[in-house]
Amino acid sequence: RVREDFTLSGVESYTIGTGGTFNTARPVAILQAYTSLGNVKYNDLNIINDVTYQRAKLEIGLNGSPLYLNYDNNYPLGTIRVYPIPNVGYTLTLLSEKPLTELTLDTVISYPPGWERAIIYNLAMEIVGEYGQQLDALTMKIATDSLNSIKMNVAKNTSMDSKPMGTHGDFNIYRGW
Repeated sequence: RVREDFTLSGVESYTIGTGGTFNTARPVAILQAYTSLGNVKYNDLNIINDVTYQRAKLEIGLNGSPLYLNYDNNYPLGTIRVYPIPNVGYTLTLLSEKPLTELTLDTVISYPPGWERAIIYNLAMEIVGEYGQQLDALTMKIATDSLNSIKMNVAKNTSMDSKPMGTHGDFNIYRGW
């Protein structure tokens, strides 16, 4: 997970990735986003899907402090859209997951518990056919169980909180209710 700051320049959409408006490694996923101005944090942005984003844009031309963020994860450049369109140069802070890059055989990586087992056994499932071998039931079970364990741990740490569309959600001292 990587936390990065970018400057919003008063437009609706920004490309992200190497050579994009936000010149950084293209995120696999954006987990959290908020805007700030100077030392003042304004809004936690609701990360929404494409359909919800199009619904939010019914008030065309609305400018102000962004409340919503949509990320399309295209390749090689993803696109981040914010709404309302920023009316000043807010700082956008993103917490995102980035892909592993430049991994070599001698690279040392620290994984959370269970990840090494999942990687090894799922790699075995992935490449067994290339070596003309059959995968035994125990290896398949370990691969499946270890990957499911990781998915459960990740899901357990994912927030389901969201502000309903069309409402202001929690009170914000700068925006009111």
